[in-house]
Amino acid sequence: AAEEEKIGDLFEPTIGTEFTTIVLKNNGTEECGLAAKFPVKGKTVAEVKPEGSEAISGELAFPVTPIAEVKKEGSPAEKVGLEIGFGNKASFSGKFETKLVSGEKFGAFKT
Repeated sequence: AAEEEKIGDLFEPTIGTEFTTIVLKNNGTEECGLAAKFPVKGKTVAEVKPEGSEAISGELAFPVTPIAEVKKEGSPAEKVGLEIGFGNKASFSGKFETKLVSGEKFGAFKT
């Protein structure tokens, strides 16, 4: 069965390939063997809710199992993902509630 296409929000670097940098530091006098700066490269996708309707709040959800492929309108599907350090696969998960400052309704719709 074909997987249903959902609306997502693609997060990618505005310039180059570096998404962010993670810094691991010593904790006071405790030494961290991995203390260094680690570049995080690539792109990641959040699920967008609600989809196809309007609401005064919405949700961006980065699933525990990252979305691995995205299809932009009018373009072929593209593999996405994050890497940290020297090519190690990386991901993060979480949910964020979003609201407009104006308090107006908004939504994500397929075009």
